[in-house]
Amino acid sequence: MDAVINRRAVVGFGGTMSVKNDQIIFEKIGQQAMVPVAAPDHPLAMLRRPMTLADVRDETQLVVFDAPGVMKGRDFNVFSLKTWRVSDNATKHLFIRGGLGWGGLPASVAKDDLADGRLVRLDFPAFDQREFPVHAVRNIANPPGPATRWLIAAFQARLSGEGEGREPGEQGFEHGLTLADR
Repeated sequence: MDAVINRRAVVGFGGTMSVKNDQIIFEKIGQQAMVPVAAPDHPLAMLRRPMTLADVRDETQLVVFDAPGVMKGRDFNVFSLKTWRVSDNATKHLFIRGGLGWGGLPASVAKDDLADGRLVRLDFPAFDQREFPVHAVRNIANPPGPATRWLIAAFQARLSGEGEGREPGEQGFEHGLTLADR
């Protein structure tokens, strides 16, 4: 959000922020659940039963850190006493897939790896897996152009499941922009 506020980015994507700023517009584009996952050969994946807090406390949990400090040190779904903080979900995803720890990933990020057996969904009742809103975050002083509108529409379609396997502008993608508009 810091990059959007300071106009280094035209758009950002994320959950609801508690920070109030009249410069920022939050446009809800969908919902997403976080799911706890690990590599198939990770010790937690091999439990094959509902996990307890005692099971996870000594296993390395990968967590995305809040670089700009917007969340002021608040952690969500962090249960382990051993955490590795990474800069983004892409890095977290690769580290989890590589067996370096366990953690929560957006369901849409983990979906293909779960289907192909590269990741295992952990049965961890304490992990909050409810859906949360996902927003496109924009600065009111920096209106989106055609490429940004296309990107927002593509994320919205992906979150809704409408655009699975299609690009904006292809048959069945109903957001008013085509690839030529970028």
